[in-house]
Amino acid sequence: MPAAIQVDGVEIDEASFEIRSNGAPLNVQPRVFDFVVCLARNRGRVVTKAELVERVWGGIHVTDAALARCACIARKALGDPTLIVTVHRRGYRWA
Repeated sequence: MPAAIQVDGVEIDEASFEIRSNGAPLNVQPRVFDFVVCLARNRGRVVTKAELVERVWGGIHVTDAALARCACIARKALGDPTLIVTVHRRGYRWA
């Protein structure tokens, strides 16, 4: 069972599929959860769009708009829009 990821006041518990921000649970959709997990696991580096599509959508083709929408929803859920950085034409990075 993976240990919870703790970063920037956010705790991501993969075993219970729960994200908590400053102790308060956040209600997010499964793909948004997977998106956040992927970025948090890889903090400090850019996660490419192709990696996100593979890990979050299982390789199913999605548009850049779908990725941007997922990032937007994740930022709103986390309550801090600066935690997820868009690296234009490349992907996303946990700030």
